[in-house]
Amino acid sequence: MMELITTYAMPASQAFLTLVLFWVAILFGKLDKKLNALKTGTDGIQKTIIELNEAVNHAELAISALKTASNAANEELSAQINEARKSGETLRFMTTAANAIKTPMPRSEPAPRQSRSFDDLPPIDSERRNKWGGLR
Repeated sequence: MMELITTYAMPASQAFLTLVLFWVAILFGKLDKKLNALKTGTDGIQKTIIELNEAVNHAELAISALKTASNAANEELSAQINEARKSGETLRFMTTAANAIKTPMPRSEPAPRQSRSFDDLPPIDSERRNKWGGLR
């Protein structure tokens, strides 16, 4: 039995180790390709870095444009606020002056009520008055 194991086990283990050696050689080949690509810059990282730098530059330009636009809007808004304050002060002065010089309006007496003559009214129908209960 021992002979059988040594007869088949040794070549099987050698075949297994040969397969593992080929697998490691393939992995080293792939690793070598990746390292060469990193050295030469053909792996796309260099292109990505250039694109990121361009995007950062565009963002900086946009931020500076926003700052100048906000400063201009701030100055315009400040001017409008100052103008509104001046208008408010002018209006306050005008209302104070108007209140100081206003004269009370004369009150008019209400017109007297017109008297009605009851002679031209129709006579009261007592049948109708009794029908509905009349005055109590």
